[in-house]
Amino acid sequence: DRLDALARRAASADLDLDAGRDHAAVASFVESMEDDLGTPKAMATVFDLVGRANAALDSGDQAAGSLAGTAVELAMVLGLELDAGEVEADPEIDALVARRQEARAAKDFAEADAIRDQLQAMGIEVEDTAAGPVWRRL
Repeated sequence: DRLDALARRAASADLDLDAGRDHAAVASFVESMEDDLGTPKAMATVFDLVGRANAALDSGDQAAGSLAGTAVELAMVLGLELDAGEVEADPEIDALVARRQEARAAKDFAEADAIRDQLQAMGIEVEDTAAGPVWRRL
């Protein structure tokens, strides 16, 4: 789920996942895999990249594309295909998400929860990020 969430964030932020690689992370990953297929340590490297990529996305750091791209590539080496979902626009859903965001900003949490429940009933999950809400179909 964390890997897919990063893929969704990268897609919605229109990151260039080919913006280079984090060579230290790649070296750590390779070292782990060459040590009797040390996948737990290799996955720790991938999830460290996920955390750093999310922090970079939150702060607007240009390294986000490189970090996210490296995480995606290393996950694929392990046979994990990430699902970014379809980045789509839907005016009705976008309007509901915007209303929910306004309610949250006004600290009207009852209204925000009611809108979230309405979205869930429509099969929509909203993920709140530092850069704003990101929605996807379940």
